[in-house]
Amino acid sequence: METASPSIVLGYMDAARTVREHAALLGPDAANLKILPLLETVGRVLAAPVFGDRDQPPFPRSTRDGFACRASDLAAGNALAVIGRLRAGEEWKGPAIATGQAIEIMTGAPVPPGADCVLMVEHATVEGSRIRPGRQLSPGENIVSAGAEARAGATLIAAGTRIGPQHIAAAAACGYPALPVYARPRIAILATGDELVPLDSRPLTYQIRNSNSYSIAAQVLEHGGQPVLFPIVPDDLGAIQAAIQKALDC
Repeated sequence: METASPSIVLGYMDAARTVREHAALLGPDAANLKILPLLETVGRVLAAPVFGDRDQPPFPRSTRDGFACRASDLAAGNALAVIGRLRAGEEWKGPAIATGQAIEIMTGAPVPPGADCVLMVEHATVEGSRIRPGRQLSPGENIVSAGAEARAGATLIAAGTRIGPQHIAAAAACGYPALPVYARPRIAILATGDELVPLDSRPLTYQIRNSNSYSIAAQVLEHGGQPVLFPIVPDDLGAIQAAIQKALDC
């Protein structure tokens, strides 16, 4: 009588490690790159880095509504003459701010030359065309300096990154209307068992619907893959081997 070879049983951790090791051998496939419109890349894996096309922010930016002025003037506590107003999206055309002067400024506007801080509007008392500061500031307060967030030419998003909303914002800020991404990996899903029936079937008392395939497929979709569901395979070694071979070519 022929003795069957003992089966090899893998625990969960060993099985997961085996899958990771084999997946690592595949690596990125340069032949399967796609250039997609920016919003269609959400959830996909970036195939090439995204670089900054200019400093971010490209100018010293006010983070408050208030008055651009000199910190040394605030320390003196004297009233300041308001010589103009600057909104976001505008450029200051006048002279640099001199001692004793201030410019009314909006959040997001470029801080004009000569100013080194922004006094919040809540901390100033307006007296006609002058303001009286209500507190002192240090140079740089309420200002984001040019290039503080990223420098021109810097890698903002590395290749291999799974793209999310924050990456879409960064790419859009650098003028990328589209991005190169890898094709979604195709994942074959095989369900085996004589007890399994399709989900649209009415199972007999000793049968169950094939729900696990759909659970696994949903997880594949959630993680950026493309599931390929195969028909249920009976508990037959030859049938299982044939199905696996077919799945390798999917």
